[in-house]
This record gives sequence, C-alpha cells and structure tokens, in this order.
Amino acid sequence: MIPSDELDSLLERDSAFLAEAMALLTESIVRRLLGEYVSEFVGHEETLAGVLRAVNLGAATEGAKRSLLLADGFRTGGPFPPSPSSSSSTGAITEGLPPVPPTLAIRSLLEREPRLLGVAEKMADIYGKENVFSVAKATSSAIVEEAQKTIASMLERGVTVLEASKVLSAMGKWTRAYSETVYRTNAASAYTNGMFAMTGDPAVAGVIGALRYVATRDSNVRSNHLAYDGLIASPEDPIWHVASPPQGFNCRCSVELVPWADIPKDLVDRRTGKVNRVSMPSGAYPDPGFKVHAFNPGLAVALAH
Repeated sequence: MIPSDELDSLLERDSAFLAEAMALLTESIVRRLLGEYVSEFVGHEETLAGVLRAVNLGAATEGAKRSLLLADGFRTGGPFPPSPSSSSSTGAITEGLPPVPPTLAIRSLLEREPRLLGVAEKMADIYGKENVFSVAKATSSAIVEEAQKTIASMLERGVTVLEASKVLSAMGKWTRAYSETVYRTNAASAYTNGMFAMTGDPAVAGVIGALRYVATRDSNVRSNHLAYDGLIASPEDPIWHVASPPQGFNCRCSVELVPWADIPKDLVDRRTGKVNRVSMPSGAYPDPGFKVHAFNPGLAVALAH
C-alpha cells in the first residue's frame, strides 16, 4: 500500500490542481462576459476536463483496490486496509474523502497490484475524454450563470466600471465552494464505482456477497441519507442504481463490503444461494435535483449554486 503520508500529499495535490483549473476557467468566462476576446477559453475547459479525468480515474482505482484488499483480508483473516476516512487530514476539501492519487501514481499502483488492471481499463473507458469534457462543459455553464448573477448584482449596486478582477473577487467565496463540491462529488462517485466494479472479479465475488450502505451518524447527516443506513444488497441488485452514494452534493455516506458469512440468512435464497433483492427503505431517496451515478458511464456533475 502507498504510505498514508504519501496518500495525503497526492490527495491534496489533485484537489489543488482542480481548484487552479477552475480558477483559470472562471477568469476566462468573466473576461468573455465583459466583452474581451479570450483565446485561452477552450484550452481552460480542456485543462479542467483533464484534471477531472485524473480525479475520477484515481478515485475509481483506489475504490477497486479497497474492494480487493478487503476481500483478501476476509479470505485470510486479515490484515484489513484502514478506513478511507482515516487517511485524510489535509483540510476542508479533502477531509473525510478516500485517497485519490493523480495519474502518475495510478501506473505505479497498477504495477504493484496487477489484479486491478481489468477494472482500471473499464474505468478508463467510463471516464473517457468525451464524458469528462461534457462534465467540464456543464461546469462551465454553472460558472457562466453565477458570473452573470454577480455582474447583474454589481450593476444594481451602482458599480459603473466593471473589471474582471472585481468580479472575480466578488465570486471568490462561491468559486472555492463550487470547486470543493465538484471535487468531492466526482471523487466520491468514482470511488464507489470502483468498489462496485471490483466485486465482479472472481477474487472478490467468491468472498463478498453484498454491500452495506453506511451513513455518517451525526447531527449533520441528512434524514433521507440516514434512512439508507444499514441497507444490505447484492452488488447486482438494481436498488444500487438509486441507493449508491453519494446521495447528494458533499455527501459523506459510503458503502462497505459484506462477506458471505456475515450476510443475514433471511436475505439469502436457500434454493439459489444468492442474495434476494431488497426494497427501498422508507424515507430513503437522493437529494432533490441530484442524479446518482452508480453504474453510469457519465460522471457526477456538481451543479450546486
């Protein structure tokens, strides 16, 4: 495994890359709205798409690795990998998130654990250039909308000379929060998708029969997220199309693997030996306006304002 201090460093590095790419794109958009010709605009969108692809590929690979190592632990009686939330202590954007190595670290990880190659290839297809560029376009649209609101507000307050620097300063708090939301949502979605994808590998499927939804049980948890807590279902159960975390922007929920020996007997079909399909828990649903991206070739698009 990559040492925890290295993981912290890599995680912070990727979030910093995304924040920088978002800042460059925001500046280009503001300058265009103020009537300037900005030749770098397309390049900044492409840069953001590239960073998003790195974030998603890194998170998905780490999710797959966690499934594999947990299956190894259950098969042999340990050791088990640490909880993802325990390996990050780098600040607001990364706190509580799974480890996300940048692209350069993914190759090293695959060299050390070749059993991840199959899933990594699938993730590379899912998070391909076309998909991540659509996310970058959606992100760009959200920035345009916020920039237009900011400019309109400044004009209403009597500001007669609009300069890009002043608009960017007024948007600063929103831009930082939006960057964090984009990062968190993409990383969390991809990490979960990587975990699910690895459960189809024979090395994992022979040991793991289900996944359990885990909500963060504190005063900040959303009631509709808490309603999922403890849900146990087979990786193939269609319920995960709706129930897979994240269930909203900045969601802190996760899934954990459940070995066959720990699955409640009443959930297993005696005739087939498979886990029965389960019903949606009462009061459980994604946040309004949030699209769950489990098993979806698209990416999580953070459009929170």
